[in-house]
Amino acid sequence: MRFGWHITAALAAGLVAGCGHAPAPPLRYADAWRCEAPADSLGIEDVRALSPAARERRRAQALPWRQLAATTRDDAERLRALVTAFALAPDVPDHGFALAEAAGRVGDTQRALATLDAVEPAIPELPVAARRAARLRLALARGWLHRDRGRWTLAHAWADSAARISPAEREVRMLQGLCRAAHGDLRGAYNISRDIETKEYFRFEWRWIRGVAELARGDVANAYHWLRDTRPEGPWSARFHRDLAMVCERVGDPVEARRYFTYSYDALGLGPGTCPGPADVLADEGRAKPARLPVWIAFGRLLATGSPYGWALAATDSFAAAASPAARIAWADRAVDALGVCIRLDDHQEQCRAGRGLLYAQIGADELALEDLRRVLDARRERGEPGADLAARYGKLLNRTGRVEGAEEWLREALSATPDRAEIWSDLGYTLMMTGRAAQGEQALDRALALDPGLAAAWYNRGLHRYQARRWSEAADDFARALELAPDNPDIPPLLQQARTRARR
Repeated sequence: MRFGWHITAALAAGLVAGCGHAPAPPLRYADAWRCEAPADSLGIEDVRALSPAARERRRAQALPWRQLAATTRDDAERLRALVTAFALAPDVPDHGFALAEAAGRVGDTQRALATLDAVEPAIPELPVAARRAARLRLALARGWLHRDRGRWTLAHAWADSAARISPAEREVRMLQGLCRAAHGDLRGAYNISRDIETKEYFRFEWRWIRGVAELARGDVANAYHWLRDTRPEGPWSARFHRDLAMVCERVGDPVEARRYFTYSYDALGLGPGTCPGPADVLADEGRAKPARLPVWIAFGRLLATGSPYGWALAATDSFAAAASPAARIAWADRAVDALGVCIRLDDHQEQCRAGRGLLYAQIGADELALEDLRRVLDARRERGEPGADLAARYGKLLNRTGRVEGAEEWLREALSATPDRAEIWSDLGYTLMMTGRAAQGEQALDRALALDPGLAAAWYNRGLHRYQARRWSEAADDFARALELAPDNPDIPPLLQQARTRARR
């Protein structure tokens, strides 16, 4: 598979420069999470130590912020207002629930989950009669968010926790059925779906559960059959239409996919300026015509809705285009997270695992890179598919991590498919040198330089071989050429100086 990923120019500008489309949100996303009452911000333990009158004053101070959150159309301002309300009154779980919901709507599931963690200690502050409903709300919110992230085990566990609190609740049964289906418990999912169908045929969710179960079973066409004519109800419309759009992507109907992703976006009810989209991400994987995957990106950094695979490609491209170290780190985190979500959703799983492995290698997470790349290579070997480029990357990574004995197999496999790749000959030369076959290693490096005289790594590797063989003058010549081609490499100058000194002696 070829990884020729690129995003449209308009999206690239927006991602690299932040939310650069008009109208821009009046607050940057980082500012949206700034408390407007920092001096008064207290944790739940500190609030518990206050007098009842002081706690009531703080709750009263939080109310105008809740009112602002309820009336503004600006999503960044809503988040800031809710952050401030929850900071003033962390003993009021409803503030935290509202903040988690607002964060989830713009696609920040990680912050939403962290907010729910902060809500949990506040539940005992409620009157006894209200605690059960709050615990149910907490379990359901966590279950939905983990489902959004494809973390089926956690989603399933929280759905079951909600069922222990209120087993007959409609939303509980819905979430349980969806989580059972996606987690592989197809019998359990079908049982819940049939039970709802029998008792409340007019409810839409039994068809949703059935469709997700068919998708988990690998029958995409049947999943589409169950979902396409279903009319979801408001609170669940955005998630349902996103699921249906993803099914349309898999059956190869991009027009229908775009339509249902649009319905999903409309159901979120985001304010003007939050998303500049929809933007199209081009997925070029060797097709005659690249697929156009729509994404709605909130605040230039979060997937509100749209194609998860498209977002993974966009985030990966934005990492590659990042101009500063801070932006590079931020986009690496987003890309790894987006690729991981696709892997768990089984959405272009193999391509995303390979992409994540290559990204890990770029940021120095070598062990994680090796694990991802090896899994992809093993799967392709089982199918008898070529994987020359990935095998070459894997062999290079084995060299880099000191596992030179295992690198030769993969580098030779890559060369058997692409014998004119100079960089692979260079890596093989290094492997042979490091495993005691210096003459063969030098031959491989000679071949690399014949194919590409501008390959700095080959000059450097051959210089190392000649240095170790005490061929000082030849080593100095190789190091000098490597330095011309890679003047910023800090390893070359000291070796060049030593080789020249010893050559003079």
